[in-house]
Parts: sequence; structure tokens; C-alpha cells
Amino acid sequence: MIKIFKSNLNSEDRYILELFSFFSQTKIHYVDTLNIDVIYFSSEPEDNCIWLYNENAKIDWDIYDPNESSFDIQKSNFLKACAVLIYDKVNKESFENNSNLDKHNRLLYENSFQHKAGYHAYPIVNCIFRIFSQFCNKKLNLKLGTYIPEGKKAIVVLSHDVDNPIKYPAIFSNPLKYGIVDSLKSHILYFLDPNKDDYFNFKIIRDIENSYGFKSTFYFQSINRFTNIGNKHDVTYDIKTKKIRKEISDLINDGFEVGMHPSYKCFEKKENYIFQKKELENITKKNVISNRHHLWSMGIDKEESLIKISESGFLMDSSIAFNDHHGFRRSIALPYNPILPDKNKKLLEIPVMLMDGNFFYKNHQIDDLKDIFKKQLDILKLESGIGSLNWHDYTSVPRSDFYNWGLGYVTLLEILHNDKEVLVMSNSEFNLYIKSLDVNIF
Repeated sequence: MIKIFKSNLNSEDRYILELFSFFSQTKIHYVDTLNIDVIYFSSEPEDNCIWLYNENAKIDWDIYDPNESSFDIQKSNFLKACAVLIYDKVNKESFENNSNLDKHNRLLYENSFQHKAGYHAYPIVNCIFRIFSQFCNKKLNLKLGTYIPEGKKAIVVLSHDVDNPIKYPAIFSNPLKYGIVDSLKSHILYFLDPNKDDYFNFKIIRDIENSYGFKSTFYFQSINRFTNIGNKHDVTYDIKTKKIRKEISDLINDGFEVGMHPSYKCFEKKENYIFQKKELENITKKNVISNRHHLWSMGIDKEESLIKISESGFLMDSSIAFNDHHGFRRSIALPYNPILPDKNKKLLEIPVMLMDGNFFYKNHQIDDLKDIFKKQLDILKLESGIGSLNWHDYTSVPRSDFYNWGLGYVTLLEILHNDKEVLVMSNSEFNLYIKSLDVNIF
């Protein structure tokens, strides 16, 4: 147990300490009396306790260089540093200038604080917690634990955004939805293509992952672009068709998780989340707890969207990521609540570490992908982190015109299988796991 003087701590400070309590699996007890075994966060030093600097002042980001092995935790103002990172206050001004964003209002990596500070999406919060753990062990003669299971050093969550399982959707739809010319073109291509179903990969993905002993989360959209609330960026498939319903049933019966992939503009109203969640649950016949936004599309005000997700009954989200670069969008590789504490909402964010397009938009060399992923795993193991791997349904198998993407995914699964220090799970498996811990994040 760690004793902390409760004065001078605001709600954000306390949440960072709660997050550290989960990270180290060590309970925190707040006291109102200073003593030699009590940690005191303040702008003014005290001699009769363990003093650490904390103030609403400018943060010296240079000290958190991930290339350095350590820094002076006592003078680092780390509670404030962690808070501004996980609540994305460091990028607030970037969202006020459209030139920093892409057409889907996603922050471009090159315009992010993480890139400009030279962090390269490194999980700085984990690094800070690791050094604070070492400090507590030394000063308080403790041996702090970890939320990672014994014998493991990191956790990777496998996931798939279901965007394009039907290669020629016009074949199975009303021609008026696509236009007569496009529909006719699709029919011709369909009949000429010897591999007309090579985007429909659900069973193959299940078989591959099962062969390694892995399970994953599949995110489905419950409405498509042709509905009255659909958008041209939404999917073309219909979860109510017999073919998709069967795959969803087979996934669930085989121990895989089905999560929701909200429509492109779902974030505009809470009622959209509620409706789409209900539509999906009509198919799954069970509560859907996990969410990930289609195209990472959450509008400009991300927190407002996250609040709507929480209020709609989701327990977990995994929508915060860079689209054009691998690594951790908010410099954290821990499950955390991305909503400010004063909003009093609960949501568990699982950070994304790598999406297929992060790499394959720019490069098709499998050896380069292996190097990037192994470096990410090394970082994740050093910092006791968790990261979500996101490969789309039609890119997860080495066939079709996305052969290299699929080969890349199978290669990463092989790396994970051979690394006995990494635990591989789905979102729902991780949710069950953390409920068993002494210190739960919720």
C-alpha cells in the first residue's frame, strides 16, 4: 500500500494515481497527516515526508525523452504530464486548425505533439509509471506488482474492422442502389473473377487464429450506406442477410467477440449509438460491450463522442489511434478512461498500437513490418503495456489483391505465438481478466 497526502490533488491527479494503482497492482490510501512514509505532491518542498513536485505549471517535456533510461521523478511534475497526454490536451490547439487534420478530421501524425516532441508515439505514461514504481520501491522499501499476468510482460489484443467482406456488393443488392452502369460492371467482373469470394475471410481468420490458440474481436457495422442515416463512407454489407448472420453466429459460438463499428456520422447523436447497438444485438443475441469507430471518425470533439459511447452502454472502446502512423496516439499503452473525471463517465479505452494501413499505405516489405512490430513488442514488454492490433477482415488472409497485407498479419501472429512473454487476447477476454485482479481499473 502507498500512502498519499490527499491535499493539493485535483480529480485529474487522483485519476492518474488510480491508474498507477492499477498498473502496479498496489492500493493507494489517502491520508490527511504528513509522515516519513507518506508521499506529498506539492509545489513547495517538505522535509517530513516524501515530497514530489506537482503544480499547474508549464511541463518540461524534454526530460521525458524515451531514449533516456530515467529522469528525476521528484521534480518532473509527472501527474500533470500524464493528464495532459491521456486527455490529449497537448494536441488541443492542433484541432483548431483544419490544415493539421485529414478529410475525416483525424489528426495527422506529422502535426501531432507526439511527432513534434520526438516521442514517435512512444507510451510515455507507461515509462513514467515504471520509473515511479522504481522510486516507490526504493523510498518505501516496497516491491510493487503489475497488472500483467505472471510469466508475461505485455498484452496484445487482436481485432478486425469488418469493412468489406463482400467483394462485389452490387451483385447482391438492388441495382438502383449502385446505378445501372456500376451494377452491370460489377456483374461482369463477378462472373469473370475466379476468386470472387476472396474478401470473405471469417472462417479462414478463425481457423488461423485458433491454430495459435488466439481469439480476437470483430467489429461489425449494423447499418450501411444505403440506410436513411448512412453515409457514402459507410459499409455496403447488410448484417441482416443470412450470410453475414451465420458468420456472426459462428464467430460467437467459437469464442470470438463481436463488437460494434459505428457508422461514419454516428457520433452526431447518442441515439445513433443506441439504435445501432440494438440492431447489432438483435443479431448477436447478447450484450455488445466493445466499440471501435469506423475510419476512427469521432468528429472534432472526441470527448463528447466518448461520453455518448459510454452513455449508450458500451464498456470498452478502441477508437483512439493515428491513421497514418503506428504507435500510441495519446502516449499511453494502458487501459484507461479517456473521459475527464469531472464528467463522471466510465469507459475503458484499449490503445491501438498498429493498424494494417499504418504500414501498408506506404510500404509492402514484410521484413520491414516484422522489424517495426518486434520493436513495438520490445517497447511494450519494457513498459508493461497493452496494445491493440487492428487488421481488416479483407486484409487478414494472404489472398486477393491484399495478399501482402494478409501475409503480414499471419507473420505477426507467428511472432506473437513464438514470444512467450506476450499474452494475446480479445477485448472481451481482457475485460474478464481485469475483473479478477486485486486492483481493478473501474
